[in-house]
Amino acid sequence: MNINLRILNYLFVLVCLIAGTSVSVRAEERTFTRINSISELESAEGFIVVNEYYKRALSEWEGTTGFNSVGVNLDNGIVTASDKVTTLKVEKNGNYYYLKTADGLYLSNASAGTANACKLKDVPDETSKVEITFFTDSVNVFFAKNVKRSLLYSDNSKLFTCYNSDYYKQDVRMISLYRSTGEVVPPNPPEPPTLQPTSVKFSSTSLTILKGKQYTLPTATVLLDNGEKLTDAQLAYSSSDENVASVDASTGEVTLKDFGTTTITAKYAGSDMYKGSEDSYTLIYKDRLGNPTIVFSAHDGAFAEVTTKKADKSDDVWKNYQFISSNGDAYPFRLRTCYRDSHGFLTNLPGGSDFLEAPIFNADKGFIVRVTFDQKSIENWPTIVGIDNTTYTKNGKGEVKGTSEYEFTERIEGAISFRIRAAHLCFIKKIEIFISSIPPLDIDEKDTKTVETLKQNDDKVVQFKLNRRFVNDGKWYTICLPFNISQQQLAKAFGVKYVDLRTFDHMEGTTMFFKTEENIEAGVPYLIKPNTNIDGVVFDDVKIAMKANPTLQVGKDGYYMQGVYEPTDLYIDGTHVFLGSENRFFRPSETNHTMNGMRAYFVIPKDAVNKILSYNADSEATDIIAIDANLQPKDHKVYNISGMYVGDSNCDLMPGTYIVDGKKVLISNQ
Repeated sequence: MNINLRILNYLFVLVCLIAGTSVSVRAEERTFTRINSISELESAEGFIVVNEYYKRALSEWEGTTGFNSVGVNLDNGIVTASDKVTTLKVEKNGNYYYLKTADGLYLSNASAGTANACKLKDVPDETSKVEITFFTDSVNVFFAKNVKRSLLYSDNSKLFTCYNSDYYKQDVRMISLYRSTGEVVPPNPPEPPTLQPTSVKFSSTSLTILKGKQYTLPTATVLLDNGEKLTDAQLAYSSSDENVASVDASTGEVTLKDFGTTTITAKYAGSDMYKGSEDSYTLIYKDRLGNPTIVFSAHDGAFAEVTTKKADKSDDVWKNYQFISSNGDAYPFRLRTCYRDSHGFLTNLPGGSDFLEAPIFNADKGFIVRVTFDQKSIENWPTIVGIDNTTYTKNGKGEVKGTSEYEFTERIEGAISFRIRAAHLCFIKKIEIFISSIPPLDIDEKDTKTVETLKQNDDKVVQFKLNRRFVNDGKWYTICLPFNISQQQLAKAFGVKYVDLRTFDHMEGTTMFFKTEENIEAGVPYLIKPNTNIDGVVFDDVKIAMKANPTLQVGKDGYYMQGVYEPTDLYIDGTHVFLGSENRFFRPSETNHTMNGMRAYFVIPKDAVNKILSYNADSEATDIIAIDANLQPKDHKVYNISGMYVGDSNCDLMPGTYIVDGKKVLISNQ
């Protein structure tokens, strides 16, 4: 259908007459053609809005709620209008469009409740976004945001404005769009350019996260067909199940919520040069301790017998209560200065005293207790009495106003009771008991079958007990463990606030340089300064990882730090050295060259055997005192400065200080 629109242009002709002047007016006709597709609309320089049923066209802004209309003549497909008809333009905005007047104003939906109205805005916003759908006889210009409305015509008010899409007699109120026949209409949309294919690749196809444990998320990269990385490619991330974990759409960082499995997807939308692509990985979130043996949960009414009367100092006496577990069994607990709040949580009276005493559970080999509570982040959190260096995990927003939810886990050795203490107000919501859930694994530094035992427990979560003595003497020890462990866990195992760690970094001449580390990785040898005296170390809830760094080695260019899990014989030719007293290197002797397990020694090239070897574990290289290596006969007993027998000869010793026949002797290779 063609519509012929007559626009009145005023041609002023000045005719000088004796009596005065006169004006003549000439009208010009302009033909418009229906727009039948979104591609035609996007290519149009402008368009007008017409209601074909009532033969009305959108005209000037009415001033408050919509546009006036003018009649059009559709006789023989031509219309003549004596008043102004408004021309609009379309602007694309992602999946939506804006409708813009010649004055630069944006048509927006101003409807509220049952009221129907539109508005012109200088700057477009959510109410300016429209979806445009073409039908055989009409077009639906739909405002999808805010209050949903369509651009329609009402013959009662003679207005074009935003009406409900199911408005009365909606079929006769629909609109059509027309463009000037003076514009070139492309027969078909232009062919898109040939785009280069891409592929999104995650660094891993799956990730299992154990609650309370550290983890590293897989990273996504956009690649071209030739394997080259596409830099600055923007990815959009999503999670298939946000009940398990949500994901930041732009960074890919996840927020863990509940145990289960979800799929994390990274999508590259493409560009005018590259095709879009996507990749995914499977995220499994589960409890690292498995299923608890006994659960006392406020949400299951576990503390229903506890008084709701707010405690005061007069309540500083132990009272007996029955806690009901999730399986219905009753257990005798004792409380003091403690009551049940409106959430059903156990709430203490601040002051730092013990307020909860658990019964003795049937757990001869000990058990693990996990306490979940709400508390303000700036306060001191509850602890198990007698256990220091508790590690806390923040789970998210708490149920009590102004709090966060936290949890901590501790191991109780043997079938004994435990008490909970808190200096500040806390709200205990759950107590879980795990009996024999984590098997103990006892490893002695002298056990020659340690590797076999570790292989039998590979990929298992255990309580790892290392029978080895450490002394707080300011010296560096070596260590190599078959599991990952964080600085927090390490400090807790040694009973200190911080444990110093170093690992081999590089060589400069004959000086070994080490770098500071925070955490221990499975199979990586380290220098360690535990800063405490301890006979045997217990590492709770660690996962044996024998496949990690199976060489147990770090280093390069012939210089290596080599870990051992069980007693190992070292070479006596000088290419194997160990760290001894006064933080110096020593060669193993012919009669004593076995190193105990869970340690590390150093490998050096043969051409460096007779050189002075030093190391830098901090900021300065350690001095090696230059001494004559052949001062003592070979049949004398030689001890290091700590009194340890190191052999009958000084020929195989690294530079350092020794005791020979009760005398201090300095030895070097110079």
